Amino acid sequence: KNCGLCPLCKREQETGIHLFVKCRFSIRLWRSVTDKFGLAHIDTSDWHLEDSLMRWWER
Repeated sequence: KNCGLCPLCKREQETGIHLFVKCRFSIRLWRSVTDKFGLAHIDTSDWHLEDSLMRWWER
């Protein structure tokens, strides 16, 4: 049953922004990816996902 909560953390409302950027599990995943590829200087907590997606889509 989907109660509208994030299926990963079960603490916050399930939204695209939460799932991809704000969820504690997503934060860990992005940190692992940036560390693996030597991109530790990238601060994923400061991402503006909507703006990034719109810029990408408009290319």
